[in-house]
Amino acid sequence: RPPLLSISVFVPEKVKPKRQILRRFVFKGGKVSVQLIFKVATWLLSLAFLSGLVLAGRHFVTSSRPLPWLGKLHGFAVSGAISLLVFAWVNVGLDSAGSYGLLALLVAAVGGLALTLGFRFRQKPLPDGLVFAHMCVAFVGFLIIFLVSRPQLIH
Repeated sequence: RPPLLSISVFVPEKVKPKRQILRRFVFKGGKVSVQLIFKVATWLLSLAFLSGLVLAGRHFVTSSRPLPWLGKLHGFAVSGAISLLVFAWVNVGLDSAGSYGLLALLVAAVGGLALTLGFRFRQKPLPDGLVFAHMCVAFVGFLIIFLVSRPQLIH
């Protein structure tokens, strides 16, 4: 399937040499390397998973306020991974498992935004049910993306 968007549309003329770096790492033979995108997204999601475990541990075990820098790291890692996966979905297309993983991560991201904007910014305590639901849906999405990025583990 041909890509819906062309990368060259978004690259100004003065940035053309940097485009070669993007082509070298992401494009192989004129096609986007979906495996590379999935591997980088998996690493970012692993970082988000570990930071999320620390945040959940502080919430459920110590009932103390989460560390602001760790919450930001968690959010930035997830947003980077979701951006890569949406890029792959729009330009190349994903199989059904990858699409379901992306959908689960998007649902978890909405839950994370609800936790942050609805409760943290208003200085209200986070509801345990919403934290647990966010954690479960995010883990399912992470697991699907992890398995899609490493097909040798499935077969």
